[in-house]
Parts: sequence; structure tokens; C-alpha cells
Amino acid sequence: MKNILLCYGNGGHRAQAFRLYNILCPRYSDLRFYTVTDVGSHPEFSLAHLEVGESRDKANGKIQTLPQIIKNIFIIRRFVKKYNVNYIISTGPGVSLLVYLASIFSVKKFIHLETWSKFENITITTRILKLFGCTILYQNEELRMFLPNGIFVGRL
Repeated sequence: MKNILLCYGNGGHRAQAFRLYNILCPRYSDLRFYTVTDVGSHPEFSLAHLEVGESRDKANGKIQTLPQIIKNIFIIRRFVKKYNVNYIISTGPGVSLLVYLASIFSVKKFIHLETWSKFENITITTRILKLFGCTILYQNEELRMFLPNGIFVGRL
């Protein structure tokens, strides 16, 4: 069995994660899914779920305090270890950075899927994860010039 952690934010990020689950689940019977999000309820398909709160308030741009960020990284790290997560697939946003930092030494692969709503530039999350050498998948061909080492996968 492979333990997959889906990491996503609310809204469109959540919709993309759920679509991805619906694509993967029927094709691979040896996958178990777990979820981490900033805000959102426990999805039916997830064997365990963790909600850590938004890293950045979109209304005023204020980010969590450093002690809160560090606390969340340790909480996520415990979650990843407890469920023996092998792979992480992220659909963003900032919560993905916390999950990456929490799992940097304990997972086989961290895959980030750039949001389907980007055509003319990439998100801050993708810019940062790209620097760490994460596998970046993108859904719009227009992003090829921003992600020369990324993998075009088309729309979910």
C-alpha cells in the first residue's frame, strides 16, 4: 500500500485535489489517502484529516506568527510520520509550504500541481517549491516558459 497525502487549500484548490483523487482512486487500488488543509472539513475518502489554519489572511495579507508556523510544521510532521506517508501531492496554496518543510526528510516524493487558474505567471507557492527542486506539474501550456523543468499534464 502507498500512503498519499493530499495537501490543498479551500475553494478551487480543494476542487482540484478532489478531482485528482477521483482520477487516481479507480486506477490504483493500492493507494490510501490522507488530507491536510488550511481550512476545511474531513473529506469522506480521507482516512485521516488535519486542518492547520490559513498561513496568510487573504483579506489583509497578515501571516501567522513564527511560533504558530513552527507549531504547525511540527503538528504536520507528526501527522505525516503517524500515517507513514510515502508521497505528497499538493494543489496549493501556502499550507503546501508548511507541509513541504514538515516532510522534507520523511517522504519519497513531493509533487506540486500548479493551479488551473494560472496562465500568465505562477503562484508564490510554486515559485518557492520550484527552488527546492520539487516535481512541479502544470495544467496550462502557457506556463511552460516559467516552468522549464515542470511537467505539462493538462487540465484535471
